[in-house]
Amino acid sequence: VWSPENTFVYCNPSYKGMQVGDGKLLVPGYSYKDHLRRQLEDEIVKVPKEAWDDWVEARLSDFENETIEYDIEQEEGRWFRVLKQRFEDGSHMSIHMDISHRKNVERLKDEFISLASHELRTPLTSIRGSLGLMLQGVAGEMPEASKGMLEIAHRNCERLSTLINDFLDMSKIESGEFGLNLEAVDIDPLLTEVIELNSPYADQYGCTFKMANWERGMSVEGDPSRLNQVITNLLSNAAKFSPEGTDVEISAVASEGLITISVSDHGSGVPHHFRDHLFEKFSQADNADSKSKYGTGLGLSISKSIVEMHGGKIGYEPNEDEGSTFWFSLPVTRQ
Repeated sequence: VWSPENTFVYCNPSYKGMQVGDGKLLVPGYSYKDHLRRQLEDEIVKVPKEAWDDWVEARLSDFENETIEYDIEQEEGRWFRVLKQRFEDGSHMSIHMDISHRKNVERLKDEFISLASHELRTPLTSIRGSLGLMLQGVAGEMPEASKGMLEIAHRNCERLSTLINDFLDMSKIESGEFGLNLEAVDIDPLLTEVIELNSPYADQYGCTFKMANWERGMSVEGDPSRLNQVITNLLSNAAKFSPEGTDVEISAVASEGLITISVSDHGSGVPHHFRDHLFEKFSQADNADSKSKYGTGLGLSISKSIVEMHGGKIGYEPNEDEGSTFWFSLPVTRQ
């Protein structure tokens, strides 16, 4: 517990044992700012030295929030979740919960997913390539019944490949190994290519991709393949939730130095209780209008990371009449 003046008031023995010198410095009147600095200097909290000042300022600003929650690492592999509460008189209480076991389980899970995905990719590539060659007639003509079965197998290989790539991308994002190859990207050919490549996907679900509002001549600094991935994720989601015979509308407009690309569908929209979880890992809404339940629930989370790595923002808005609009904005480099 800390006073309205940000000085120490009380802590229990468990917290005292976690601190510098077994908590001998934790006496009434001890400054919270000094406490934070000593935690960093004695490596009680693991923060890169160049980020110390920012970390201290962030923790001090916690006093202005009524409630706040964050995770910190203390010692190697020992993690705590911190819950903080500010009272009406300005005093402040924090609760530290040991979540080391949970963090270790998450790490093992991520390592397993990464390893399994890498091991699956090579044989899957071989199977997909062989099926593709057979469908092209390289091995000779085949009965229509056999060809139909091969097409089903090939489509499911493509689906499995997408799932594996999502797992690998998320693994790279979390490990900090996810990089971008930045260059000047013209929006016109990018959108044209993405819509053309994904049109068969729209046909599969009985809808049509249509440009509703397209300002020409804009460009951004970005990784074209990763931006393609973001737009593809938004288009595929919209197609899955669109009623047959409707349009999925794409727009690209510039305003105040930003280009905003949006994708709108005419489905039933995102359930209200789920909207705060849209961009979380492994999140999938239980929506009866979806024509397909498969997927990792990683597409929007990966898209969010990609957009933010480009210095942009991504979001969602319910349409006034029906359906949903997902959008992302990036800084324009030319108009």
